[in-house]
Amino acid sequence: MNSKFLALFQIGPVQEFINTARKTQDFWSGSFLLSYLCAVAMVKVVQETGGESDVIIFPDISGNPLYDQAQKPLPWTSSTAPKAEALRPTVPNRFMALFSEQDSPKTILEASATRVIEQWKEVARIVKSKLESQIHSLGTDPTWCSIWERQISRTFEILYVWHPWDGTDTSYGKTYRETEVLFGARKATRWFETDEAEPGHKCSLCGSRQALHLSTTGPNRSDIREFWKSDLKLKLNREVQHRFKEGEHLCAVCTVKRLAPEWVFGKILDIPSTSSVAVSEFIKRIGDKVAQLDRGLISKFSQDVEDLAPRVGEPKKVDPMPLLEKQYGKSLPSLIHLDGDWFYEDTYESLRVKIKDFVHLKGNPAPIIKAQESLEEVVNALRSLEGDVFRPPTKYFCILSADGDSMGRVLANVSSLQDHRDLSGRLAGFAGASVVQLLQDDHLGHVVYFGGDEGVAFVALEDLFKVIKALRDVWEEQVMRPLQSVLSSPPTLSVGVVVAHHQHGLRFCLHEARTALEDAKKMEGKDAFSVAVLRRSGSPSQTRAKWRYPNPRIEVLEILAAHQDAYRKKRLSPRWLNDLRGEALAIHGKWPHDPSKAKELCDYEIKRLIRRHWLDPNGHPADNVIDRTLRLHEAIWGPVGRPDERRFEDFVGLMDLAFYVARGGGY
Repeated sequence: MNSKFLALFQIGPVQEFINTARKTQDFWSGSFLLSYLCAVAMVKVVQETGGESDVIIFPDISGNPLYDQAQKPLPWTSSTAPKAEALRPTVPNRFMALFSEQDSPKTILEASATRVIEQWKEVARIVKSKLESQIHSLGTDPTWCSIWERQISRTFEILYVWHPWDGTDTSYGKTYRETEVLFGARKATRWFETDEAEPGHKCSLCGSRQALHLSTTGPNRSDIREFWKSDLKLKLNREVQHRFKEGEHLCAVCTVKRLAPEWVFGKILDIPSTSSVAVSEFIKRIGDKVAQLDRGLISKFSQDVEDLAPRVGEPKKVDPMPLLEKQYGKSLPSLIHLDGDWFYEDTYESLRVKIKDFVHLKGNPAPIIKAQESLEEVVNALRSLEGDVFRPPTKYFCILSADGDSMGRVLANVSSLQDHRDLSGRLAGFAGASVVQLLQDDHLGHVVYFGGDEGVAFVALEDLFKVIKALRDVWEEQVMRPLQSVLSSPPTLSVGVVVAHHQHGLRFCLHEARTALEDAKKMEGKDAFSVAVLRRSGSPSQTRAKWRYPNPRIEVLEILAAHQDAYRKKRLSPRWLNDLRGEALAIHGKWPHDPSKAKELCDYEIKRLIRRHWLDPNGHPADNVIDRTLRLHEAIWGPVGRPDERRFEDFVGLMDLAFYVARGGGY
């Protein structure tokens, strides 16, 4: 009987590394670096075991663009330039490998871990070298070099285990479960570093590592800020000065994350910002009516912004939302590459207040005023075409966090190596082309990371209901149904969403998206979604539901989309929901003693209030909306006799969410 080995390998810490982000580019950079380094580790495993990629059980790396690109030397230059697909983080931070009896798992895994550290240090070396080539005083300063080397060498924790397997299908599931238990024990074992804690003033981004500075920099935080402003940022080439914002002072790790995308991996433009995601629906409306608009106004606005941007420390161009590039790349090539902030009046007012901070403007507000007036002309032109249905650019966007349900249980029930490979293949197909097409080709979304059964993406508020419903449908089609013959209980999918103002702190928004996902996974049987709304003013709200309910079957998101349409077309006034809230106290008072009566009262009030506030009595009747709303209420309420106040709150929250999306959030 052949003796083989199953091995698990993981790079961490994940959340600390990727969520240390002030802007979307930081988040993407952290995700990409982790994904790239795990691909590097797998490349090393494949090389050490004879060159066949099937040594990797999970993830499925056959045809993975990032895995293929990771085999090329750094930096990626014009001759090794990656395609867009290779710059998408699609590799999880852990993998499972299969070693034969001739292999030495310990030697191979150690070599892979060493390779990861070497490649991370190479990424950092390239960034440091380029910085020092532009600012010569950095490379000769002992304090700068000491801080850099110390922090880069302490960045990652790499864990791995291996466990013998007799090579038979009958024992595969048991061996896999034992390997996971062994890995859990390894994670629970900690070696405490004897190195001293990071001294001095901390990085303004991560807050945990010392900010880079020189031996001659003064001891106060203001001295460090001045070094970053005068001795570093302003001495860099002008095309990269926008990478560092006013007042920032970063550690070595955060500096690498800022500069590596362009200097190491050849990604020149930043991914869409939260503002770009928020305004994408507004730009799409411009694109849809471009034949009726004065293109001269659009060109003038684009040119005025491109002239202003570098003077105020902003990039001329950013990556457009993929759907906008697909549909309007030829008709509106400049407009779609503008950052979303330029579509808000508030941006220009802020610049005028801070005009003294921009040395390249020399106190002259004329370029700011010129760009602002150009924006007003474009907005007014669209308003004249859309009339009563005109809406200004929304200031709200969505972060979507998806995760397969109970994947540990699913994997524990895998009965053979081939079944495990089939699952990996299904997950790779879903996370790769399917998710990208759904989010980026068909809707206003941008995938940041999707690998295996989990991922994060940014989505325009307008497309929220359509996107998350389609995501669940594709998961069912490509993962659940094909695996029903293999797994007794194929994995379902849960999604957490946060709706936030484009100026909300990104790190907090990412945390709230994860919290929403956890909230969805608290529902019995999971297969659910949860949405948190972080209003710019007013208290936050959260609601959740199953994707669908049986007997009779209802699709929750179809109902919400119908309400969104009724609000948008001004057929239904949101006052009905405000009135229902007013009745909530009386209704809740019935629950402890007469839940059946409470249910009856709710149903009666829903019918009465929707009819009362229906604004289109002679056109579209209210009956369909009333019927859908009652069925949703019935499903969320649950069986009479088991009332739950959270269920009522979830129902009201769903109805409120539909109106919030319809009006584009808060203006």
